[in-house]
Amino acid sequence: MKSAVLMSGHFRSFEMSFKEFKNILPESDFYAFLLANNNSYENEKNGSSEIQIEKIKNENNFYHTFTEDESIDMNEYQICNNLLLHFSIPNKTKFEITEKWLRQVNDYKKSFEWLDSYGKQYDIVYRIRPDLTIKKIDMSLHDKIKNNSFNCFQQNSYQNQINDKFFYGSYETMKKFMIGMIESLKDKNITKVTSSGFNVEQYLYRYLKYLNYDINLLSKDKFFMKKISKGQELCAGFQK
Repeated sequence: MKSAVLMSGHFRSFEMSFKEFKNILPESDFYAFLLANNNSYENEKNGSSEIQIEKIKNENNFYHTFTEDESIDMNEYQICNNLLLHFSIPNKTKFEITEKWLRQVNDYKKSFEWLDSYGKQYDIVYRIRPDLTIKKIDMSLHDKIKNNSFNCFQQNSYQNQINDKFFYGSYETMKKFMIGMIESLKDKNITKVTSSGFNVEQYLYRYLKYLNYDINLLSKDKFFMKKISKGQELCAGFQK
């Protein structure tokens, strides 16, 4: 099977994550859609983007681009702002927190459209955040791929919540999900997906159900990851 790995988000521990997943999926094409460091909070958690890219830019089948966050017209997402239940962030208003998440979801769309612009055909696309480190691997990632199968982790032990840091599926399954999610959150569409409050992980689950996808939860006993933040390993919702 021909596969692509789409790494999108802030740099964080990008170089380490790339090498680990490259070791698991050596024949895959790797696409890195990376946000430029543009605020002190992220700069504190990121390694040097220039140094990390310089070390791996000549790897086979590796493509990368840098991007800035696009502004979001929050007039189109008033219902989302009212329904989103998010933990507080120091010095951030509810409006700012909602906008930050919407920019992340908008990057789903931008990153997949960029990958799609290369015009290559893939059986499977993996999406990962560039701050993950693999702690256990005892499975074939290519198992159980179906046209409408969305392969992902449950968020901690919570029911009906999907971890947003790693997931994969067929090319068409991933394209529909990655490009369509930001549109689903607009006032004119969101009530088709949900009319009750949600956190980020709950909305992913509800949106997958709205798409009528077959959700395949991966076993943390066979495949387990943590995230790196400021040099420390944290559970990142993968807690067993």
